[in-house]
Amino acid sequence: MAIKELQALVADTYPVAKTASFYAGQILGRDSSGGSVGLVRPADRASDTVVNYVGLSADDKARTGCTFIQNDPVGSTYIDGSGNFVANNNGWFVAMKRAISDYYDETVTNISNLTSGAGGYDGPRRGVGVFISPSGKFITDQFALVSTSSSTADSGSAYAFSVNDQLTFGAGANAGKFVHLANTSHGPAIAKVDSYDATAGLLYITQLQ
Repeated sequence: MAIKELQALVADTYPVAKTASFYAGQILGRDSSGGSVGLVRPADRASDTVVNYVGLSADDKARTGCTFIQNDPVGSTYIDGSGNFVANNNGWFVAMKRAISDYYDETVTNISNLTSGAGGYDGPRRGVGVFISPSGKFITDQFALVSTSSSTADSGSAYAFSVNDQLTFGAGANAGKFVHLANTSHGPAIAKVDSYDATAGLLYITQLQ
């Protein structure tokens, strides 16, 4: 999936587990349990990454379903069947993106490789870009149209984003995705809504932390 930076000051690199899978535009946090302690994965309010938020992923770490956000320099303004003028001005849209295998981690089996442990594999081979600076402005397709219902769960009811809505990361199946922060006790405010383009399926946000 996708993120488009409109204004971003700082990007950093974080180590990621070989088995982790996520998309550009998702919210990431460090794991603090299991076999991936210190490595980033999709932030999940239902797990320990809620206190380990690091930023927004600049890269895909999935092999399928990758998209990118493309500018439409022409627009698609038209007259509909009822004679109404529909102004779809120049904007952005989502398109499929090829997956480039060189961006993915590989298991090291040759122990002559100095980055390899005795078992043939020792941590991730590559890091992932992360946007970490507050005030950054982005467009993303990584969101779920729901609100938080508690600190560890999301509501099952549909929600329509409004300008200046606060956003946090989802729980469970929505891990890593932006959801509406209904109550500040439910999680940290990661971003706020600048606008929502339902036709294009794109959310315009300002990063808050």
